[in-house]
Amino acid sequence: VYTIWQSSSNSRLVALDHEGGQVWEYPLGNYTGGHGPGISPIVHEDLVIICNDQEKGGNSFLVALDVASGKPRWKIDRPSDRACYSTPCVYQQPGQPATIIFTHSYRGISGVDAASGSMLWEIDVFGTHNQRAIGSPVVDGDLVIGSSGFTTGIKNVVAVRPRREAENGTVKEIYRIASSVPHIPSPLVHNGLLFLWSDIGVVSCFDAKTGK
Repeated sequence: VYTIWQSSSNSRLVALDHEGGQVWEYPLGNYTGGHGPGISPIVHEDLVIICNDQEKGGNSFLVALDVASGKPRWKIDRPSDRACYSTPCVYQQPGQPATIIFTHSYRGISGVDAASGSMLWEIDVFGTHNQRAIGSPVVDGDLVIGSSGFTTGIKNVVAVRPRREAENGTVKEIYRIASSVPHIPSPLVHNGLLFLWSDIGVVSCFDAKTGK
């Protein structure tokens, strides 16, 4: 069982067995964020992966740890300019290695090779206005759908189509939705339909392939 304990000092990722005994601990350093912490780890094969984005003055990074030992397999330092709480997800096309998807207000949507930690692609789709990426990205076929925004300001849900290194590591924006978009709730895709639940309680349904 993998859990994160974050505070202004001595934040850490902890692995526990099912009897509650601690197996290992990985120090994350201090946490800087006006609203406090809110990130979640994911497990992909033999990796525990987190996105530790913080406000200015913090120490932001992406990191993948060995599930058994807690030793870092890769780590990517990032500028600390906005605390974001988006949980990463896995994007994998048939016959291709897995890509870990991260979203951030000012980094946009990023694809990182799961095994090596190499940044495969990154696309700035959210802009520089005051915002925070909280909802988690989702995958629908060959599309990655991410969101970022501000409660009373501009909010966007953006779908992109990535290509791996063999296709020059490109990524292209396919569509964006800017009305009835949530700030905090994550998008949901089911049977080709994209559902958005806005913070004011309005549920909208779109075609997941076209955004219509």
